[in-house]
Amino acid sequence: MGTYVSTCGSVFEKGYNANHSLTYDILQTFIRSVYQIGLYMMQRLISALMLTALLLPQATLWAQSVCQALVNEALSRIGTACANLDPDSACYGFPTLNAVFTEPLTSGAFSEPGDRVNLAQIASIKPAAANLTTSEYGISVISMRANLSNALPASQTVRLILIGGQELESGVRPEDALPPSDVLVNALTVVEAQLRPTLDGATDPESYMTVPAGASVILDAISEDGQQVRAVYGGRSGWMDVAAISPDTDLSALPSIGPNNMTPMQSFYLPVNDDLFSSNCVDAPAMVVVQTPADHVVDIWVNGVQVRLEDASLIFRVTGSPSSPRLELVVFHGLVSLFPGTPQELIVPPGFTTSVGLDSAPTSLGIEGDPDELPVVGLWATPRALTQDELAFFSSIEQLPANILNYALSVPQLVQASGIGGPIPRLIFSNPRALAIVTRACEQGRLPEATCDLLLGP
Repeated sequence: MGTYVSTCGSVFEKGYNANHSLTYDILQTFIRSVYQIGLYMMQRLISALMLTALLLPQATLWAQSVCQALVNEALSRIGTACANLDPDSACYGFPTLNAVFTEPLTSGAFSEPGDRVNLAQIASIKPAAANLTTSEYGISVISMRANLSNALPASQTVRLILIGGQELESGVRPEDALPPSDVLVNALTVVEAQLRPTLDGATDPESYMTVPAGASVILDAISEDGQQVRAVYGGRSGWMDVAAISPDTDLSALPSIGPNNMTPMQSFYLPVNDDLFSSNCVDAPAMVVVQTPADHVVDIWVNGVQVRLEDASLIFRVTGSPSSPRLELVVFHGLVSLFPGTPQELIVPPGFTTSVGLDSAPTSLGIEGDPDELPVVGLWATPRALTQDELAFFSSIEQLPANILNYALSVPQLVQASGIGGPIPRLIFSNPRALAIVTRACEQGRLPEATCDLLLGP
C-alpha cells in the first residue's frame, strides 16, 4: 500500500507539476498579451493626446482666422450698406437680423443689407450672434436725433451700432414720440446769450457757448413754459432764453418740447437672451456702440436709467452669465454721467467701466410686449479702469468704418510709466479730444484725484 501510495503520489506529483507548468505558461502568455495590448493602447492614447496638443492651437488659430475674416467682411459691408443714413432711421447692415415693427411693412422690407426703415417703425432689433458655421454676424446701424436740434446737418446725429446678438428694444411708443418737424425759424439775438446743451441746464456751465448780440441763429423748438428756444449756433445745438431773441420773431409754429418728451429710440432696453453667451467668436462680441456728434451733449435712457453723454463714445452690453447677468457700461471718449444732476450722479470717464446687476425675473419694459427684459437691481459699481485684457477684447470696435460714425473710434492703451516709487499706470489716448472734457472735470474736482492721475498724469 505504501508503494502504491508512493507510486500514486509520484504519479500525482508529476501530473500536477506538468499541469501547473502548462497553466503557468498560459497565464504568462496571457499577461504578456494583456501588457502588450495595454502598452499599445497607451502608446496610441499618448500619440492621440500629443496629436491633439499639436492640432488644438492650429484649430484655435483656424477658428480665430475664420472669425476675423467674418468680422472683416461684415464691417466692410456695413460701411457700404449703411453710409449716409438719414436721421431717425435704422439700416440693415449685415445678416442676419430679426426685427419687430410697430406697424406692418411691405413684404420683403428691411430684409437685406442696405435696407432702411424709419426708426419710429422699429419696436426691437436683434442682430444674430456670430456663427462661423453659417457665416452670420448681425449688425444694424441706427441714426437718431435724441435731444439734438433738427437744424443740425443730417450727419450730426447719435449713432448706435448693434452688434452680434445684442438685442435693442425701444422704450418710446410711436404715439408718445415727438412727431417729426421740419419747422425752422431764422432769428437774431438782441442781447448776449448762453447756449446751454440741455433743456434742464444741469451741465457744466463751462460747456455753455456764448452767443453774442446780433448773431444769427436757427430755431426749431420752444420749451413747454415758453421761456426757452432750441437753437443752433456755430454748429452747436442747445437751449437759450427767449428773451435773447428779437421780439418780432414769430415763434408760433415751433413745436413745444418738455422734459419728458423723447424722440424714437431715445429710451431703449437691452433684453437678455441665450445668444449673448453662445458665440465663440472673440473678435465679434455682442454689444451696442453709442456715439454722440463731436462737442455735443445728449441724453438717453438705458434700461430706465438716464444717461448723459458729453462728447462721448461708449458701449453698453449684457455680460456675466445667464444665471447672473449684468448691464455693463464702457467709455472710450468724453464723459458719461448716470443720474445726471442728482445726488446719485455717477461720472464715468474714458477708459473706465461700471456695471449693475439685472433681476432674475423677466418682465416687459419696452414697447414690444414680450417679457424679455430684466430690470436693473442694486447700485452701479464704482467706476474702475479697464484692464489690459479688457482693452484688447474691445479693440475690435476700432475696425468700425468711419463713414457710419461721427468720428473714428479708438481704444486707449494702458502703459506703466516709470516714476518715483515704482511704475505709474497711465491710460494713453491716440485722440487728444477724448480727454478734453476730462481735463476740465479734473480741474473742477468732479473726478477723483487718482482717476485724474491715471488719465492726465500726476
